[in-house]
Amino acid sequence: MDLDYLLIIACLILSAFFSSAETAFFSLSKFQLKKMAQSGKASHKRILKLLRYPRRLLITILLGNTVVNIAAASAGAGIALKLAKSLGRNPEVFLVAEVLIMTVLLLIIGEITPKLFAFAKSETIASFSSLFIRLQKYAFYPIVIILERISLLFTKDSVLREDPGTLTKEDFENLLNSDSSASPLEENEREIIKSIFKFPSISVRDIMIPRVDVVAVDAEEDMESTKQKILDSGHSRIPVYKNSIDEVIGFIYAKDLILNEEKKTVSELLRNPMFVTENMKIEALLNQFKAKKIHIAVVVDEYGGTAGLISMEDILEELVGEIMDEYDDEEPEKIEISKNEFLLSGMVSTRDLNEDFHLDLDEEEYENLAAFLYDEFNHVPKKGEKLIYKSNFTFEVKSIKGQRIDRVKLYTDSGEEA
Repeated sequence: MDLDYLLIIACLILSAFFSSAETAFFSLSKFQLKKMAQSGKASHKRILKLLRYPRRLLITILLGNTVVNIAAASAGAGIALKLAKSLGRNPEVFLVAEVLIMTVLLLIIGEITPKLFAFAKSETIASFSSLFIRLQKYAFYPIVIILERISLLFTKDSVLREDPGTLTKEDFENLLNSDSSASPLEENEREIIKSIFKFPSISVRDIMIPRVDVVAVDAEEDMESTKQKILDSGHSRIPVYKNSIDEVIGFIYAKDLILNEEKKTVSELLRNPMFVTENMKIEALLNQFKAKKIHIAVVVDEYGGTAGLISMEDILEELVGEIMDEYDDEEPEKIEISKNEFLLSGMVSTRDLNEDFHLDLDEEEYENLAAFLYDEFNHVPKKGEKLIYKSNFTFEVKSIKGQRIDRVKLYTDSGEEA
């Protein structure tokens, strides 16, 4: 094989090496660097030493990449001229073709592919390349220092230096997407951070207690029946309405009933209600709850009717998980019975279903599993009715409360019961 061909192959390999090293070193997260500092491995120590001077490291890598790219282009030009001479053709045509071919090869083999690979395996690639990069830095040290001084004339040294104590959103996302076995986070901490990122996009509709589950009392009810309803429901505060649930006039708290036994009517103990819309973001609602020092609000729909209730606990559960309190069913929304069999609450959100089972349900059209099943069945289903979805998901209604789908069993295999 002609020496020029061997030189091109070698240069492409080295170009891929330098490109992957560049991406690997500069995509390492602060969490990865902290872990390296604690590991004591020789390769990790080299990485940390090289990254002490990021500008110098970048110049070292780019210098090597530039040299091999020029060498590859020169070897390609030599081949083009030899071919033109042997065929008796115009060398300019062959040189133009050589430029195009080498550009494509360098982009695909020397740039795009290795950088994509290194981004996914940054720690592995950085460890692998650290020794060679360090040796190269010393070999070309005078040139690297001269180029570093020249670059400082155009950009400040702070450009490549970040406050090591500053954590960006990308740092947290890299941590969440990293191998859980190598992550310094516990699973519950990982879930809380994920919830924080989702928090600004969640609306009241996504987490409210729906109208059908709301326990309320009529303003005309006597104190004894109101006390009994609170005791039976297990809730510490319930809405009070006039004429219908769509006319909520306030809330009554269990503690107010206990501390004011001399009161004769429910209306004497009413607390003013707060009304919010279904589309309101829970982040804004949390701020209002804090400002007004209240913990529960009535959710109204576009017609002004009562759509449900939302409490401070519901919002906090989005961050820290289930808090067993009022308006909460003690049963979890999802119980794994076997690998392919799950027991679900009818109120589990379509957002959670899509995340857990990749069902691709329309989250705008259906708020929860029950809404989806009502639409698919086109009637209030009976216990035992089944629905096959996408051929490999089977929903079986396990219990109904009134007109509401309470519990549903999901089979995630070919549709047969596990």
